[in-house]
Amino acid sequence: MKQILIAILVSISLSMYFCSCSKNEIMPEKEIDIQPLTKAIIPEEFDWETADWMPTPPGQAQIPMPWGGQGSISAFYGSDIVYDFKKINGWRLVYSSFRDSGEELIDPYFMLYNIYRGTLRIYFYLTDPYIGTSTYLQDALVLSKSSSVSTNLLNYLNGDIVDKNATVNSFSQIQPKMPNGGAPLSGRRWYMIEYEMAYDPDIDNNISDQFYLTWHLNYYNVDSLKLDGTSKSDIYGTIGAPNNVLSDAVNTTKTGLVSILGLNLMDNLTINDESGQNKIGLNNTVFKALKSGLTAAVNSFGSGIPSMAVNVLSAIISGTSTTNPPTVSLKTDAEINLNGTSVSQGAVSSTPIDFKIPGTDIPSDASGYVPLYNQPLGVFYLDGNINVNITETITVTELEDDIMGTGTYRVYSSRAVPNQHDYSKYIIVNPAVKSVANVSVVSYEILAKVDSYTSKYSLLQFPLTGVTYESPWESDSPIPNIREICIKFIIKVEPKDGSEPTYICKTFYPDNYNWSTRYVYK
Repeated sequence: MKQILIAILVSISLSMYFCSCSKNEIMPEKEIDIQPLTKAIIPEEFDWETADWMPTPPGQAQIPMPWGGQGSISAFYGSDIVYDFKKINGWRLVYSSFRDSGEELIDPYFMLYNIYRGTLRIYFYLTDPYIGTSTYLQDALVLSKSSSVSTNLLNYLNGDIVDKNATVNSFSQIQPKMPNGGAPLSGRRWYMIEYEMAYDPDIDNNISDQFYLTWHLNYYNVDSLKLDGTSKSDIYGTIGAPNNVLSDAVNTTKTGLVSILGLNLMDNLTINDESGQNKIGLNNTVFKALKSGLTAAVNSFGSGIPSMAVNVLSAIISGTSTTNPPTVSLKTDAEINLNGTSVSQGAVSSTPIDFKIPGTDIPSDASGYVPLYNQPLGVFYLDGNINVNITETITVTELEDDIMGTGTYRVYSSRAVPNQHDYSKYIIVNPAVKSVANVSVVSYEILAKVDSYTSKYSLLQFPLTGVTYESPWESDSPIPNIREICIKFIIKVEPKDGSEPTYICKTFYPDNYNWSTRYVYK
């Protein structure tokens, strides 16, 4: 009995020992996945290239794609622009507020960016069917930033000739009426707005919360319009300018940037090919030269190098096959004057829209939408101090006066040429573009902007020549009065995947130009 009692006590002691050991045993800690705090919203991706309908929450009426069905952008653009959205042609999804869950979508949008062209397109669907009537629709893109931040991101929107040292912080443009004369603004319809971005090599040094873009959409009524001095009752081309183009141009004259997307649209804007008369209101001579220049450029693609006419200063041409017709984007300066006061003005619901600029420094705790494509925008820009030196040689020849017999007279023959210089070395290319395409300078040329009787100015190629006679009965043709000098580049962007190239024509003012004259006597 005693032995049994001892055994029981030993058993109890051992049990207490092992229980004590199990309580003091160091167990491995459970791993905790600590995520950084963030308010960022990652947009839902969708295959815009193959989808039949946009993503929408259950219970909401389906929204068709922008290039098909009711309310498509075909009311504003030709098929060459409407169906230009393929990934193989360089388009990437940057932002989208479309989703297939949650609450009903109000005025949703998505943005596509073309990596070969440097163009950003905003596709905006207006869900409100009761929007007020208006004559014109105005969109605006504004850099919202701290005072210490500077960028050339919007500088390509300043004019057909770029001042590389200027800083454009806002750009607005009037959207055209539909070719059939319909009002531009109504509910349950798609709108497509395009902007060309300039490459900023310092973009990644800016923090996204201190440096972002804001997009506005407003509606206005305007009584009438003058473009390049021609009175028009309607606007059929996109007219833009830094700051507020509509309010700034009412009852005053302002230089604006006219944009035309697509050769089909340019054909629709043409009233008479021979005279250059057009619906948009551009000077006939200017419009005719621009259209013939673009047509010649497109037709010369077969030779591998497009021939841009001297009048074409800012253009993008992409795609050359019959299955993929060329898409053309053209910009030209014009003087605009809007008569009357704007009435029934207001902002479209759900705008303005703020969005972070791809390529900027986006902190881990950032709020709002973050871009799906987060590489720097733009294809190229110019860097460095650019000087153009021009030498004018005047040859003086003394001749006998055989007619009047009064002795001799002099003939001054002038020839001005720029000094030889490699201006292509000033081109800086976006590394994000270099990784997917070969970028090269096809050509560059110096142009002279001179006074003109037929339009606000003319552009001449060098060498410039002229002859001046001392005798009053001879007609003179001296070198025209030069306003400014500019450099036009043609850049070829050739995708490494073998798809069709893009050609970008862009013109810049140099930092300085020097004109020197020397005389040669015979």
